[in-house]
Amino acid sequence: MDLTKWEGEKRYMIYNKGKVVAISFPEKYLRNKIILNKKQIKKLKNSLVSTDDYIDERADCYFPRHTIVFYNKEDKILGYIELCFGCFNSYATKNLKFLEDSMLFQQKLFEEFGITYLTDTKEEEENYSKLAEKRSLELKSKFNNKNE
Repeated sequence: MDLTKWEGEKRYMIYNKGKVVAISFPEKYLRNKIILNKKQIKKLKNSLVSTDDYIDERADCYFPRHTIVFYNKEDKILGYIELCFGCFNSYATKNLKFLEDSMLFQQKLFEEFGITYLTDTKEEEENYSKLAEKRSLELKSKFNNKNE
């Protein structure tokens, strides 16, 4: 899902007393929606436990294209993790922070589960370049104004 196309359109996390109670995505922007079966959940758990890789460099961009939502047995949301495999950045709800880095090493497993949106289209690459340039100019302007 390309968040840059709709991030201002609708807030997609719905909170109640500080907890995420629902997640809503504009369907027209979803590329893949996968609900893991029990076998896949077990495989993901085992993979997360066995991952001891370390991320030593991260890029400054952050265009997450994947969100993993965790539910309990009563189908209530426990939390979520957003992932950007391109820059190795992520965001997680407080209760899932401990999984952020290890989740970034699961790209091949997600491909195995059927996720196909792992590379950008030409249009998306152009949009990211424009956004990055815009952010760069904003930062330069802010920096220059601060130093005057």
